Amino acid sequence: TVQNALNAPESKDPFKTAGDIFANLPTERGRVFTYYDLSTKLPKQYDRSYVYIPVENKNEDMLLASGIVTDDTGKSYSGIISLKNGASADDIIYASSSVKVVFQEPQLSSQGDSYLFVIGPEASKKTSLPEAWNIYLGSITNGHPTLIAKGTHARFSPDGKSVIYLANDGLHLYDRDTHVSKLVLPLTNQSKTATADMMIAISRDGTRLAFSDPEASKLHMLQIASWNVSDFETTDIVESNVIAFWPVFSPDGSQIAFEQADWNVNQDNLMEATHARLSVIDLTTSIPSLKQIADWNMFDASKITVSDWVTTD
Repeated sequence: TVQNALNAPESKDPFKTAGDIFANLPTERGRVFTYYDLSTKLPKQYDRSYVYIPVENKNEDMLLASGIVTDDTGKSYSGIISLKNGASADDIIYASSSVKVVFQEPQLSSQGDSYLFVIGPEASKKTSLPEAWNIYLGSITNGHPTLIAKGTHARFSPDGKSVIYLANDGLHLYDRDTHVSKLVLPLTNQSKTATADMMIAISRDGTRLAFSDPEASKLHMLQIASWNVSDFETTDIVESNVIAFWPVFSPDGSQIAFEQADWNVNQDNLMEATHARLSVIDLTTSIPSLKQIADWNMFDASKITVSDWVTTD
């Protein structure tokens, strides 16, 4: 049966959390913190000022980031950068011919040989439909990335052979061998249409999938039985009535963190997310429990991104 983690009040016997939550946390004064230290309970600045660091990194030796890079001549580009453990300098994996293109949600395969990123629509063509974004797949060692699908929030399967992503009608799985995409998890919400605010997360071992639908105040967590495009299969674990953005699993998959918010009607009579906070659901107990980790109300809820949860020494 599907359990609801929010049928009960927040845990009175708080579970432990450890590590760093990578997130972009912009303040009103223009400062941007890049991660939240769960030990000190403080936002901090990563020692390299890139954005989108990283997305559910499954490779222990290298992270990917995107941002503005400068070549030896002093010219600047938008690019994908690898951050190698122990390296004295970063490698530029791919760079565009312009600084206007923004590479979003870069992700490295667990094998370390391939990467993904998405490019969104121009500001003047802003839309909430996922298929306004383009998903690109590239090789770390071999040339130009290729457009593989219209959609967003792309994630590798554990073996790197397929890519799951959000399209207008639900979650699709792209097979890298056949270059075929298939709808594997249709939407069950009232409109049957996705928005880019919906987001997905995959546990490091590939056995769990989180799917957030903030407009419906739902966070779904599912068990993945098969990653094959022909017979992709999931079963429900938990469904939570919570407004959740940017879900990320803990390194061992036992907990899930996300930006929690409230909906509010602004002066233009539009719904906007307010009162941001970092919350975690523990999945190890028979009745999953929720804990608020940090109050992020000082940051702009609409500009926060949470990209990964990593362990620390």
